[in-house]
Amino acid sequence: MVLMKSCCCFKTIRNGSFASAIYTMILYVIVMTACTFHMHAVYEDIEMLSFTLLMICLAIIMVITSILLLIGLCADNGQLYVPWMVSIILTITMDPFKAVIFVIDFIICGINVSDT
Repeated sequence: MVLMKSCCCFKTIRNGSFASAIYTMILYVIVMTACTFHMHAVYEDIEMLSFTLLMICLAIIMVITSILLLIGLCADNGQLYVPWMVSIILTITMDPFKAVIFVIDFIICGINVSDT
């Protein structure tokens, strides 16, 4: 029994998953680039530097797991979905601001899911 038949604004769960993987990859490439350019500004403050390095590491992990998600979607391999789900949970717990955005995004996605 299938619980969901559509995801976000897409007709199928598969297309919505592709969109989520691509969106996540683009977002974290931007985060990684911004943090890399920001490192010289926080070089003297050890706390901000460590937070920036943590964000760069999490962004690299998210880009890699997004690529794995895309490969898993293309190859119909459900085991490659798990690293993306684990890493998205990890990044959300590390950054409360992103958690708020994710919860709002989750609510909007839930509203868009049709029951037909």
